[in-house]
Amino acid sequence: MKKYFWLIAIAAAVLSGCKSKNETETQSFNIDTKAVALTDGEEGSKEVALRCENVVPTVTSNASEWLTADITARMLTIKFTRNETGAERSGILTITPGKLDKVDVVVSQPAYVPPAPPAPDDLKVGDKTEDGLGVIYWVDQTNRQIAKAISLSRANNTAWSTLVEESGAVSRVNGAANTKIMAGKEGAQAAYPAAYFCANLGEGWYVPALNELLEIYDIYNGVSHLDAAAATPDALTAEEKAARATFDGWLSAAGGDAMNTAESGNGQSYWSSTEYNDTYPYYVRFGKFAIGGEDQDVKKSSAKEQRYVRCMKVIGAYEYPVEPPTLSLKPATLNFNGGADSKEVAATVANGKISEVVSSDEGWCTASVSGETITVKVTDNTTGDSRIATVYVTVKGEKEELTKQIAVNQKPLGGFKVGDLYKEGEKVVGVVFWTSDDAQTAKIVSLGRNSEAVNWAEPDTAPATELIGATDEEDGSANMAAIKAYIEKTDGVTEATFPMLAYLKTLGDGWYIPARKELVKLFETYNGTTLSGSTNAVPSGITDAEKASRAAFEKLLTDNGGTALNTAESGNGDQYFSSTEYKDNPSIAYCFRFGKRYDSAEATKVNTRSDRYFRAIRVVKAK
Repeated sequence: MKKYFWLIAIAAAVLSGCKSKNETETQSFNIDTKAVALTDGEEGSKEVALRCENVVPTVTSNASEWLTADITARMLTIKFTRNETGAERSGILTITPGKLDKVDVVVSQPAYVPPAPPAPDDLKVGDKTEDGLGVIYWVDQTNRQIAKAISLSRANNTAWSTLVEESGAVSRVNGAANTKIMAGKEGAQAAYPAAYFCANLGEGWYVPALNELLEIYDIYNGVSHLDAAAATPDALTAEEKAARATFDGWLSAAGGDAMNTAESGNGQSYWSSTEYNDTYPYYVRFGKFAIGGEDQDVKKSSAKEQRYVRCMKVIGAYEYPVEPPTLSLKPATLNFNGGADSKEVAATVANGKISEVVSSDEGWCTASVSGETITVKVTDNTTGDSRIATVYVTVKGEKEELTKQIAVNQKPLGGFKVGDLYKEGEKVVGVVFWTSDDAQTAKIVSLGRNSEAVNWAEPDTAPATELIGATDEEDGSANMAAIKAYIEKTDGVTEATFPMLAYLKTLGDGWYIPARKELVKLFETYNGTTLSGSTNAVPSGITDAEKASRAAFEKLLTDNGGTALNTAESGNGDQYFSSTEYKDNPSIAYCFRFGKRYDSAEATKVNTRSDRYFRAIRVVKAK
């Protein structure tokens, strides 16, 4: 019994000691504010921060029909209903923080004011137009009775115009004016089918001008066309996909077609009513973004499957913007050789005037303007390297400015140019027919050729019928290396198997038989045209310009003791073997004819025609 007595006594002492300790702990209560002014009469809640130490607070309300609260040691959460009394009201929340003094929090709430109903005439995005032919995609936020709409229907496989002439529809901001010009012309249905489609859709409908069409694209895509991902529809950003879905949803809900219904590829394009010149109009692609018109390959007469017309109209007292300035620069890139020189650029300006022409590096490149002609001058380039500058041309319009650039490139002085004679000492050994961009590297063609027509490979030898690996079409020196490697590894084959090697030894180091495409480049320089642009005719049937170019090149060769590229006085002319084998037929090597154009892989390595020669070329560097 005594044992239990002592246990009870000890427990009582412990409890007594704990109570004494708790009663001596510091108690505190603080609240961020004692006056809460609600901002509106709506139902809701609001939190006020508390700080309690060693107390458990409680809260009561004197207006519990609309004002209640929950409380913790760290937060007072005030709850209130909508104030539909028509006047401001207030209530008191009384907080009891244990044995500390009570704290009153006054809560005031203004009367509920219902939002003003929308004016019955306000227009909303996504609404159908009164005529039922379109949906509104833009509303003026300062006057909601002004809006723009896009048609539900569209025309496919429609040409912009069947005529190659300027219509006068050049506004970039006013498609209504453009459409009126075209639709008002005689025979407009056939001559201007795109404009005719919109003009006859219904009152007020027209083909959007370029800037109007770009605005439609921006709203459709959710971001400016300047910031668009410009990716195929499946690779757009989430923001762009969502914006397109919303726009297409307006059209779909009204019974119209989506802006882009193509399931793959770059998607569908729409004509604007703005023409660039007599051949090309502007258009905008609504799949993978693109804008075309300035000398693009989509002509006015194009009526392909992906070319659409979609109409727009304005609603209310809409005012079209001031026409922006435009500027076209031709050429927009100037290439100079190393010496001091000047060139002109033609500027075509509309709705403004050239206000400034500035070069990015006036130390060597300067620019001036007279009327609409810009003159760019460069000094001698003695730096040893190519250099570039940019000329900025600014046009000032009534409300806008526009700046475009002219790229200026200059080769270093002392570099090569096509037609130069290349000398070793005082002796001319070749003529330059190609240069690198910086003019410091060139390819020269030998003055002469081998004295008589020979074989690419001698008959009755393996190389005459087997592929030996000389298949490079870009670099003949690589083919020379392949031939020499073949000789070294193949028994019974010597340099005598390849007549071209004996010819090259007469010229010295560095010379090689050109690869196929090197022969093509030689022909282009010789003929003064690209291969595809040359006249495929016997020498007497080519253009005067081609004849003059050939004669000038031949004179460079013959005046310096060489042989003309084509010595045949009639017929198709002389041919030259390249060093390139034809991969699909090992008994054939490519050749090129310098009389009547002929780039062929049908030249047997054994020269059965007796009219194929070798001519060497060489790579040289500026000193």
